[in-house]
Amino acid sequence: MELRMDYFMNRFSVILGRKAEKYEKCPYCPGNEEISGPADLVLVSKKGALTKKSDEDGEYVRDWSTRAFRRRNPISDPNPPQTYSDYPHYMEPSYGYHYVVVATPKHAVGFHEMELEQWENALMAVQSMVKWLYGKKGVSYVSVFANYGRKLGVEHAHFDLVTFPRIPPRIEEEVKAIQRYRKESGRCLMCKVLSIEGDGPRQVLTTGYFVAFCPWAPMFGWEFWIAPKRHEVSFVKISQKELRDLGLILRSTLGGFVKASGFDSYTMVFHIPSEKKSTAQFHWHIEVYPAEMEPPTGKGLGIFVSQTPPERVARVLSKHSRKELSRLLKVD
Repeated sequence: MELRMDYFMNRFSVILGRKAEKYEKCPYCPGNEEISGPADLVLVSKKGALTKKSDEDGEYVRDWSTRAFRRRNPISDPNPPQTYSDYPHYMEPSYGYHYVVVATPKHAVGFHEMELEQWENALMAVQSMVKWLYGKKGVSYVSVFANYGRKLGVEHAHFDLVTFPRIPPRIEEEVKAIQRYRKESGRCLMCKVLSIEGDGPRQVLTTGYFVAFCPWAPMFGWEFWIAPKRHEVSFVKISQKELRDLGLILRSTLGGFVKASGFDSYTMVFHIPSEKKSTAQFHWHIEVYPAEMEPPTGKGLGIFVSQTPPERVARVLSKHSRKELSRLLKVD
């Protein structure tokens, strides 16, 4: 398990050196807890009350809403082989932790189909685990992402939480750009973006605390972002009310995305700052990409070609997302 750096760029690849495990039964389904192993966090919802528990002494908590456990075939490991080498073949151990947060006990129910209460519970578990992982030694960054859909081979909705001993290059680049803009203008760059996109032709949906929009220069035709309306520097510190609202806009836009695009596979990536470094200038957000698209032309050069303008995508996505939002609020 190695973390290798590109010859020329500040870009890393994790080399696992093994095949992914295959299971006869889904390790994320209720009743199969023994396959995944004991959970450090289990949320149980009964009669509107949510209880935090954990699996102990070989006893597994049943009838759970969401559970978090260490992945058995991780990207990062707390005890990796101690392999190092220097440039141009720079390599260091892929040290860290890899946890899974199962978003729903229901198999083959996508993030775009989950109930609002389940969304809130899943996000609470993610938030709690991110905070807990930052308390671990050697953790500089906790990445949060989710893949779902047949194209990606994922049938049970779950989040992956992977820690690294260094800040990922993409996050570093965003931090530097935000710091540079603030130094020049005295203002947060994302706040500036939201002042334009939040009420412009690329806006998809707004809720009480969040806004969804298609970015000005997308990597993919159906890409969209979700960001807090106000300047938020920490996902870990947002309130339960904000988490509930985040679940609402994620459920609405993902539901709208699937209906508008016809794609049933997608990736969500949380762009959140490190909780161990001063990031008062960072404004966190979530990016959603379709998994059905062919690799973009010019990807090797960092130039992406989108056949559909983001303004047109935003109009269609907004229409379907608003329908989803209206339906969800009526049901709720």
